Amino acid sequence: EILRCLVGSEMCIRDSSICRQLQRVPPQYLSGACNSIGTIYVSQGKYDLALQSFGEALDMRREPHDAAHPELAMIYSNIGSAHLANGEPAQALEYLTRAYGIYRKLYGEEHPDTAETCNSIGGVYYTQGNCEKALEYYDRALQTVRRLFGEEYPDTALGYNNVGVALQGMGKPDQALEYQNKALEIVRELFGEVHPHAVRILNNIGTVRILTGLSLLHISEPTRHL
Repeated sequence: EILRCLVGSEMCIRDSSICRQLQRVPPQYLSGACNSIGTIYVSQGKYDLALQSFGEALDMRREPHDAAHPELAMIYSNIGSAHLANGEPAQALEYLTRAYGIYRKLYGEEHPDTAETCNSIGGVYYTQGNCEKALEYYDRALQTVRRLFGEEYPDTALGYNNVGVALQGMGKPDQALEYQNKALEIVRELFGEVHPHAVRILNNIGTVRILTGLSLLHISEPTRHL
């Protein structure tokens, strides 16, 4: 309870070193607090401070017997995501790959955390312009989510959209449209026409159709109220 209050306080946001001042608290709890502080910094766009807090969390948790601990994987994933947001995809890939390896060891491929990290790795490759590798990881994540949750699920829609974006980057617009239309169908079914996810997917579909010289009329008609 004390740590929960500290993590939510302005004092923690101002100075993540407070974690190290709590000498009586077991290191694993301090690690969780520093990790939470890092996520606060990420939400504020303060990625350097976030990485500092995540690094403190990692130092407290990285022990030989913790080599395959889920919290360690979460910290690695958070560090990777912060590096990516900070414009450092190479570092992001390094840490996300570590997280992915731990999740696979702990849970195998058929687990939401494994799929989410796999998808994040795909995002790094896409940022680097390596659409082939992005497609490999995006598709792997999509197939896992489909097996876990079925078609009518938000992460399934996200997976279809990501595969479509990668295919577009590879110069395969017809296949890209196929996947993005599947994503749009799921999002419309789950959330309706005006949900932000639907708008983003429609934007992606519109981009592909413009680049290929196809008409936008049949996708604009259902969404005139957006």
